[in-house]
Amino acid sequence: MMAGRNASLDGLRGLAAVSVVFYHAILHHEVLVGTTLIQPIQRMTTLRDVLTKIALSVFNGNNAVLLFFVLSGFVLALSLEKSSGTPLGIGSKFVARRLCRLYPALFGCMAAYYLLSLFYAQMGWAGVPSPNARAATLNALLLQITWHGPSTTIQAEMLAVPFVLAFFFFQKRFGSVSALVLFSLSVFAMAQPVFVMGAPHMSAWISSFAIGMLIADRRFQPFFSSVSSLTLWLLIAAFVVVRMFVPFNLDGSTLGQVILCAALVGAVYYGDQNLTATRVLANPVCRFLGKISYSFYLINVLFLLILWSLVDPLGIYPTHALETGLFVGTAVITLTLPFAYFSEKWLEQGGIILGRLLTTAHAAPQTAPAPAE
Repeated sequence: MMAGRNASLDGLRGLAAVSVVFYHAILHHEVLVGTTLIQPIQRMTTLRDVLTKIALSVFNGNNAVLLFFVLSGFVLALSLEKSSGTPLGIGSKFVARRLCRLYPALFGCMAAYYLLSLFYAQMGWAGVPSPNARAATLNALLLQITWHGPSTTIQAEMLAVPFVLAFFFFQKRFGSVSALVLFSLSVFAMAQPVFVMGAPHMSAWISSFAIGMLIADRRFQPFFSSVSSLTLWLLIAAFVVVRMFVPFNLDGSTLGQVILCAALVGAVYYGDQNLTATRVLANPVCRFLGKISYSFYLINVLFLLILWSLVDPLGIYPTHALETGLFVGTAVITLTLPFAYFSEKWLEQGGIILGRLLTTAHAAPQTAPAPAE
């Protein structure tokens, strides 16, 4: 199970992607951010607020994003460990493959988004930004995020590339202790953006990549390999529940969640694959969601806009945000799945193949020896 893709990690990634949809669908009525999302549950005064807080904890998009970044750091570190060659060669191949991995599906999504904006403008409907080719292009290139909000996290994936490479080479040269030092520096970056050279959002997120790379070091495997079924379920419960009881926007709560993400990833990857929780995560539905999670994460935004444009005129969001959000989220997931499937099959896989072609050296064809005179 450890060779190649890990089914349980795929399932974990897929469930996280689904939670993001419900999270945004419920929070569409933005007043909930101040009244419910950032406040701990013990401050809730009505049953509706309590139920909404529980739903936002189960489908917590912020926790899901932290988990995505921990998974990225973890998987990228495992991939880099298999590389060989000079630092320049390894780095250039890594950058080329990341570009080919992330951009094709993003370009496809933004092209569809632009066509959707043209259609809405032609019909005179509201709910989608007015057509703006320049804004769409800049967003697709991850230079200016104005159209597709969630692509901020894709921008972070690209901005993390030099830090991931630096972490890898430093850890390879100086060992696990140096990795702990680098993770500690990434924690300081939460309050001191100078540690990440002021890169947008990276001060908040770089620790997630760093700890993912840290636990990818096989020397940490013994800490996770003997995890029991009960312990794994408790980790999952803590990942969902703990942040419910603390103010949402504290650096301490974010760091705690990052550590929980790392513990969960380590336990799922290194632990016994026959545990009940890992078998649940590895079921075909969760694995499918994990396989298409990147395209799903991008494309669901378009269907959220469409559904919101239909539901908002009904005026039910302000008073029934939870119920409406759950309905909208379910509809968006259903509509997004087939498009995400084709995007993954053609755009993502095409980009992966292109990245391999660009970075794989091919031996020059050997010519037959000249016949003897």
